[in-house]
Parts: sequence; C-alpha cells; structure tokens
Amino acid sequence: MLAGYVYDPTLTCCWCRIIGFLYGFSLAPAFAGYHLLDEYKLASAAPQASVEELQASMEKVSAHVRRIKAVEKDLKALAQSSPSKDDLSKVRAELKKVYDGLHIEFLDLRSHVWGMQQDLHSLAKKDATSVRV
Repeated sequence: MLAGYVYDPTLTCCWCRIIGFLYGFSLAPAFAGYHLLDEYKLASAAPQASVEELQASMEKVSAHVRRIKAVEKDLKALAQSSPSKDDLSKVRAELKKVYDGLHIEFLDLRSHVWGMQQDLHSLAKKDATSVRV
C-alpha cells in the first residue's frame, strides 16, 4: 500500500456515503427531468392534436362559407335577371291585346267566309233554277 497511509474502514465508509449521496443527488434530478420531459411531450401533443383538429374544422367552415357566398352571388344574379311582377303584368296585358286582336280578325275572316259561302249557295240555286238551251 501507500507509504504513510493507514486504512480506516470508517473513513472509507464515510467517503462511500458521500459519493453515493452525490451520485444519488445527481441521478435523481436527471431521472425526474427525463420523466418531466416525457410528460411534457405527452401534454403538448394533446393540444397540438386539438389545434390540428381545429384547423381542419376551420378549413371545412371556410369551404362552406365560400360555397354560401357563391350561392348568394348566383341568387343575386338570378334576382336581377328575373322579371318583376310589374313586367309580367305588362307582358300579360300585351299578350291579351294580341290575342283579342287575333280573335277579332278570326271572327272577321269567318264572317267573310260565311258571306262567300252564302253567295256561292245563292249562285248555285240560281244556276239550278235556270234552264239552259
């Protein structure tokens, strides 16, 4: 052994205790830090997943809003291009005038044909009663 060194078992045991204490004192926080980081990862993963779900639902909502805006735009275009009640009543009155005019012309034509038929019958009777030589 070393010169001048006297082996004292209590002193060696004391140093082992001190070294064990320091080793345990440094190992325990490292172990606790590892578990704390693991729990932190798990805890931060849950909000991250909910943020991703929220983002997906927001994209769906914005797609629905775009579709609603497109439908509203089409509805406005249809409302502007469709005739109003006043326009329809004007067209209806005009069509009725045209129909009445055509009906009057039809009645005039019918009376004219009837007159021609009467003239034809009278001529046929006249020709039938006269004697030809």
